[in-house]
Amino acid sequence: MRVLLLSCSTGEGHNSAARALSEALNDLGVENEILDPIGLKNKKVRDLVSNSYNKLIQKAPIGFGMVYSIGHVYSSLPLPSPVYYANTKYVEELYSYIKDNKYDKVICTHLYCMLAMTEINKRYEEKIPCYGVLTDYTIIPFFKDAKLDGYFVPTEEIKEEFINHGIDKNLVHVTGIPVSKKFSLEISKDDAKKELGIPNYKKIVTLMSGGVGCGNILKISQILEKELDESYSVCVLVGKNDKLKAKLETEFSNSSIVKPIGFTSEVYKYLKSSEVVLSKPGGLSSSEIAVSNTPFIHLKEIPGCESANIKYFTSKGISMLGRSNDQIIKSVKVILNDDSVREEMIKNQTKYIKKDSSKLILDVVLG
Repeated sequence: MRVLLLSCSTGEGHNSAARALSEALNDLGVENEILDPIGLKNKKVRDLVSNSYNKLIQKAPIGFGMVYSIGHVYSSLPLPSPVYYANTKYVEELYSYIKDNKYDKVICTHLYCMLAMTEINKRYEEKIPCYGVLTDYTIIPFFKDAKLDGYFVPTEEIKEEFINHGIDKNLVHVTGIPVSKKFSLEISKDDAKKELGIPNYKKIVTLMSGGVGCGNILKISQILEKELDESYSVCVLVGKNDKLKAKLETEFSNSSIVKPIGFTSEVYKYLKSSEVVLSKPGGLSSSEIAVSNTPFIHLKEIPGCESANIKYFTSKGISMLGRSNDQIIKSVKVILNDDSVREEMIKNQTKYIKKDSSKLILDVVLG
């Protein structure tokens, strides 16, 4: 058995979900590979798509929200979407890649890949089993154009949305969103801090800006430094945003509280060491925090999927809101000072967020 995992670098969450599934496949001894298929025909196009998306969400999140809303309107029309047609442009190369490398099944963690695979199975006689994984807590625009052998969704509510969109209920599986097993590791705060080189006496507040470093992280860092005393360390995870890291290092060069952290593979250790986490409301990153059983606060969302993510997590008592500066401080103080709030949040995380999502998905895919 050989499995191809298709993703796209418009948001790091899609890649993280693919890596979590690859990790689980490796544990089972199943050969697999992660591929961004847009680059098969033209690597410059792949880089353009990724960079354009990342700049849009960094510089003009309201603009992204407008595009998202237009997408929902278009999805209500009885017409194939322009997004579908755009992703037919590389299907010949993708089909050849699948056949040449003898892949038996395909799992997609991004809509673009799902649409390309839909076209492949329309165009070619030999069908390739293909499955789609949602990485947010809602159906995204243009999803109606994807015709797959199975869909993996995070909640029963979203399964009902799929059914209401005319998708066979037997094809929709409630598995949660796949996250790396690292986030479920049983590790104490003290041990996590030791591995990160953080003194035991420091209480950790982690501020996450997403894989590309979104949001008003500088201002939030300034607020936290002002409100917290020397017993705290604010670890600011800026992802791949080197400019933001440099700006924070200049601003807090003399601070004993705020510590900028560049792109790291040890996010799970920062979560495990934290008293509270503040994060942008990506579906994958929110799931990672919840699986780690760490109390957390959702920062102001980019309109679109993140709005639905916040709605789900806060309605279930899994996270608290921090849309404004005042709300951030209020939520931080509540979590830091009230044991019952922290305990209830962790209980709800355990109740509503699945830790074995990768296994549940692969049970279906591998049969």
